[in-house]
Formats: sequence, structure tokens, C-alpha cells
Amino acid sequence: MRNGTLAVSAALSCVAVCKSAVADPADSIVEAGSQLRIVYDASDECPDRDAFLREWLALSEGSSGSKLEAGVVRITVGRSGEEFAARLVMVDGAGQCGAQRTLFAPTCAELVADVAASLDLAIRDWTCAPPPETTCPPPAPAPACAPSPDGPPPRSSSAPRRGDLGLTGGLVWFVPDQGAGAWGHAVLVGYRSTRSLWGTEAGPPWSAQLQVGYWVPQLLPADVPGTDLDLRLRLASVRLSVCPVEVRLAGPLSVPLCGTMEAGVVTVRVGEDKQPERFWGAPGVAPRLRLSSAALFAEVEPSVAFPVMRYRIQGGREIMSWIAPGAQIRLGVRF
Repeated sequence: MRNGTLAVSAALSCVAVCKSAVADPADSIVEAGSQLRIVYDASDECPDRDAFLREWLALSEGSSGSKLEAGVVRITVGRSGEEFAARLVMVDGAGQCGAQRTLFAPTCAELVADVAASLDLAIRDWTCAPPPETTCPPPAPAPACAPSPDGPPPRSSSAPRRGDLGLTGGLVWFVPDQGAGAWGHAVLVGYRSTRSLWGTEAGPPWSAQLQVGYWVPQLLPADVPGTDLDLRLRLASVRLSVCPVEVRLAGPLSVPLCGTMEAGVVTVRVGEDKQPERFWGAPGVAPRLRLSSAALFAEVEPSVAFPVMRYRIQGGREIMSWIAPGAQIRLGVRF
């Protein structure tokens, strides 16, 4: 975790809360008359304390001044499902008045900018009603003090986007001695879980895609004895990929590790003569590099498939390999 503490003059609009709104007494209890202390705690994929302070100080340069001279602000930033959440908790120097706020954003950089803007706005409008005679209820079986800010931020009320819809283009080499790959395109629909394949939120999330399209190689010499014909081949297929593990990289980048199963029908013509159609199937492996935002995604995928059959035309020529490497690019929207 990235964290740090800085004493500065600032404030935040308040409602009455208890001293226990900031959990760590060593960091949170500040006597009246001292400066305001900011405690910033963020996950590794978020901007660090220095970046947050630069953002906030740039906004506060034109502010008219703080109405609060002492207190503690605790800022906790981290991932909440597919979004990022931040919690601000403010307590004045006497521990009599405070406020708390939770914000959400699709990226951590946007969220930290929102937190800086919210803090800058609040320090210019700080008001605090006279404290009640008792700031916390007397000891009871169920204390009524405000919850500690060290707990996980509440989940966003909006459901995360779990679906993918997009287009695929790419090349595949499944014909022996073929100089150029077969080009093709497809339509895909996918599902992305916020949990691991074992149903826990602690592990890496899993995903799946269903892709429908076709692949067409260049014209090939048919090599039929006594003839001079061209061979035309077309492969229509349905491809299911399941990615049980997705490794998260910096920011919006991740690497899903996937297994694939592709099946379809091969159509071959030698000259004007149509050969019998054959079913085709191939398991494979396909790691991906994925870039995603709240609404869009892009993927680059190298792959290797292993066709479970070979296709021979008249004369015995094999026109499908046992190993079919390929590469695909996908673009689409999330829903």
C-alpha cells in the first residue's frame, strides 16, 4: 500500500460523528490549535500520496482560506469490484465534529482527482454545529459510535459491466507450406465475472467468450495429377474460449490466460468441383493482452490450435496442418 501523512491547513464540510470515526489514535487525535493532518492510504495501482497532494494543492491555490485550523483527514483509496472507491473521513482537533464521504470512479486516476476536488471544495465551506453534551452514547451492549474508516468501502450501487460485444479480425496458418495466413473476421459475445472461478472475490476473476466467423486462405494450387486447377478453401467456425485466470497489470491492462475449443465446417472447391464438406475441430491455448475502460475494450491475442483431423483432396494432398498458429485483434463495447 502507498501511504503517508502530511500536516496542512484544510477542512471538510461536516456532520456530527464520534472520535472513533478515525481508528488509529496515534494518527487521528490532534489537539485544538495544531494543524490539520492528512493521512493518505492507497493501493499500488493508484496514484501515490505525492501525486494526490500535487492535484489538491493545484486546486487550492485560488481558495480563500480554511475555516478549520486543526483536525485529521483520512483518505482510503482502493479497488471495489471492477470500480475504484475512496472514503474520506474528517474529525476536528477536539474530536467533537466530523464528516465522511464515499466516492466511486471507473479508474483510480479519475477517482483521486475527484477526491482532491471534493476536499478543496469542502475546506472553504466548513461549518460545525455546537457539539452535543455527549459525543458518544454511554457504554452499552451495542455501541452507537460511527464505524471505523479502516473497513472496506461500501460497494457501488450500480452493477458492474460484465458483458463484452465486439468484432474480431486476424490471421491463422492452418494450411501446410502456406506463405500467407488465412484472413478472417468474426463476431463475439463475452462474459466477465468479478469473482474467481472458485467463487471468491480474493482470487483472480475469470471470463469466457463465444466467437462466430469464418476464415479464407489465398488460392492454392490443387496438385491434382493431370490437371492445372486452383483450390479454394473456406472454414466457418464457432469458437469458445474460457479464461480461468486473469493477471492484472498496471492501470487498465490485464492478461487473461485462456483455453479454446473451435469447431466448424470446411468447404473445399478444386476448380469447379466441390469436395465433400467436413467437420473440423481444434482445442488450443490463447493468452491475451487486454486494455479496458468502463465502456470499451481492446484485445491482442496470439494463439495456437491443434486440429484433430486432416483434410485430403484427390491425389492425397493434405491441406490442413496438425498445428495452426494465429493472431487476432478484438475491439468492442462493455455492457
